Amino acid sequence: MPFNADRVRNSLSLLKEISSDSAWDNSKLTNLDDFSFAKKPDSTYISNKSFTEKFLSISENDVLDVYKRQNDSIILKYHQICADEPDRVTCARLLSFCCKELLEQHPFLTKEQETWSLVHALLRRRTEYVEVDEGELMEKILKSNYSESVIAECLFSQDGSLRELQDVVDWLQSICSVPDNILCPLSLGWESTLHCISTNTSSFASYVDELDPDAPGRDLKRLHDIDSQCDIQLIRNIFRLLRCGRLADAQALCIKSQHPWRAVLLDGWKLFHDPNHELSENENCDLLCTTGNLNRLLWKKLAWEVSTDSNLHAWERALYGILSSNFFAVVKLLNSWNDMLWLHLKVQIDIHVESEICRLVPPSCQLPENFWNQTLPLDTVFARVEDSCSSIDVFQKIQKYIIMNDIDELLSLFCSEIKIGIDANILRFMVHLTLFLHDLKFPLNSTQFEEIVLSYIDILIDNKDIPSTVVAFYVSKLPSELRHRTYARYLQKCCIQVHDTDMFFTEANRAGIDMDSVINSVVADMKVHCVEESETDDEALVRAMKWVVRDHDHLRLLHQSNAILRLLLVLNKMETAIKVYELIPRDAIDNVISMWSRLHPDDELPSYETFVIREHMCLRSLIMSQIRYFSWSSFYHQGKPDINDLPPIQQKATFNERIIYEHEVAQKRIKLDQWNRSLESSTNNVVQSMLEVLQFPDGGWLINVENESDEDFDLERSTQLQLLRNQYIPHLICALFTVLESTCRWKDCYRLCDIIVSPEWCIYQNCTTQQLKSYLTKFADIAVLCLKDNSDVFGFDSI
Repeated sequence: MPFNADRVRNSLSLLKEISSDSAWDNSKLTNLDDFSFAKKPDSTYISNKSFTEKFLSISENDVLDVYKRQNDSIILKYHQICADEPDRVTCARLLSFCCKELLEQHPFLTKEQETWSLVHALLRRRTEYVEVDEGELMEKILKSNYSESVIAECLFSQDGSLRELQDVVDWLQSICSVPDNILCPLSLGWESTLHCISTNTSSFASYVDELDPDAPGRDLKRLHDIDSQCDIQLIRNIFRLLRCGRLADAQALCIKSQHPWRAVLLDGWKLFHDPNHELSENENCDLLCTTGNLNRLLWKKLAWEVSTDSNLHAWERALYGILSSNFFAVVKLLNSWNDMLWLHLKVQIDIHVESEICRLVPPSCQLPENFWNQTLPLDTVFARVEDSCSSIDVFQKIQKYIIMNDIDELLSLFCSEIKIGIDANILRFMVHLTLFLHDLKFPLNSTQFEEIVLSYIDILIDNKDIPSTVVAFYVSKLPSELRHRTYARYLQKCCIQVHDTDMFFTEANRAGIDMDSVINSVVADMKVHCVEESETDDEALVRAMKWVVRDHDHLRLLHQSNAILRLLLVLNKMETAIKVYELIPRDAIDNVISMWSRLHPDDELPSYETFVIREHMCLRSLIMSQIRYFSWSSFYHQGKPDINDLPPIQQKATFNERIIYEHEVAQKRIKLDQWNRSLESSTNNVVQSMLEVLQFPDGGWLINVENESDEDFDLERSTQLQLLRNQYIPHLICALFTVLESTCRWKDCYRLCDIIVSPEWCIYQNCTTQQLKSYLTKFADIAVLCLKDNSDVFGFDSI
């Protein structure tokens, strides 16, 4: 067996029938507000908060340890949820409180409930398998003097497949329903015919003269039309009750209709058993009553012949046919998948039981040859059932593979249906059933298992109304590597603030998801998104960065953020890099240094930590210089007040008009002076920021001081650093030229020339020959401007 029967046995108990006539009270209306639906118009997924929470509570609390507790079963809980929800839907429908989407969910829940009942019935049998001793069974049969009932009981104990078929028949009978008024008699006896006989009118001469059950067939006369119609309806109702497995109700209906002989007829199929043979010879007690029909075989043979009588109505032939297992007498009146399967299996079980009885007990009479010719294997049974039905829904396909215990084909069906496209409620059931089998250690195909669970997780991720607790639970069922990638993808789609991330981390840890690995997956995905050029992907990248900065290991945070910033800057995505940089905690470097100092107070910071911190400071200096440059450029080109925009004052202006004009000019000059002071401050900041990049200490900006022999040496990183120097150092020089030339800072321009050619920073190595020539041209132009400004060529005042 693929799982531990002892572990599972205690979790399963018999299903309780759900009463169909339970009364409603006002308390059942209190949760109608819990129904909320997805906002996406193109989605058929229905988000019922209370319904989802019920399933989740079972999944979280019971899937892992439900098998260790007495009288508790996850199947029963799934079954009960599906049973309760249609009741709520029915109540809401009656009160006009529900909408179309909720009503459409009702049939799915009913079919899901039925399927969970089947899983429970068959799984209970398969997990409660006990090896039987054939010698003990034979001894039991001998002690009962070859009792038919005991032979059948021993056969079911010995043959597990036959026992499962009987469980399926019982399940098909349990899910079949009939209206309550079926138990009300339509007439009492043949009262209309009795009335006609009592009048002795010649017009009723064609009616029977006697009212015994055999009179119509013996006298070849008919009953009154009303009695004939009531007879057919009675027989049809008896058949429907037998289809539901309600033999006692069928007999009670016969008695209420004053047809007691029909009630006795329904007992003719029962196996004979005489309990007196099992009594000890020394026991001195009264004889016990026998059960069943001593002449059962003869009765069955006659019932078979009656079922083939063409003079009888089709429903009456079908009634005798089901009692005698005459398949062809019944099949024409059935058309649904459940009814056809019920008929096939009932006939197959009866043939197996009769074969075993005839093998041990010489038959008193021979059954018709056609009875034995009805034997079919289970796969052929399902093939014929499918051929006889016009359409088969996905739940019936699922039930087929559950009955056949073909888990591989069941998962293949799930995958094929998912590819075609199915309702999200059906997919939810498929996932729950798959997870249930997985938790019971059934050997499942890993690829199919992952595809099924991932399909449902994709729906949950796309639906923003689903709580993160639900997503974390299903993600935790995936294999480790796929689990981390999937949860990382979920986090990147969550539009939340940084301070709300604690909840997601807590729920992930509770579900057993390693958030360190998830963050690494987030960074890997971000590197892929960096290559994309759409604004949507850039926004997703910034959202994903919110999860990276949530990492309390600030050293790892700096390392990962450096990798993202490097790639963004290489791709010239400065705006996105600024957004990412703004999410990084400002105290990250201080925390790394203080943590190391607390743990190793006497040791210097290791090389790896030093390299990470230095690289982050380099990237930060570049980004800060760009932020200040953007601010300076905006302020310089858009905010300068124009003192000449006032029209000249007219010569005929009055004294008051001249005073007002002079006041406006003074205000303009004040604003211009304020703007000049702000510009000077902004210029100082941007020049200082750019010079900090160009004059970065310890070798220069982004100089890779690592040796190729170091363990932490990364060729890709070194390549990126060199690309960044070649890309942004010339860019900074040009931007600094623009700032200095715009503000007439000629001395600082020549200071920049010294920095470019200085061997301390080797900036010239990151400039092409053409770029260096352009710088010389700029210096020449600056010299001309200096001379025009009454200064020497280097910007100093002339003597």
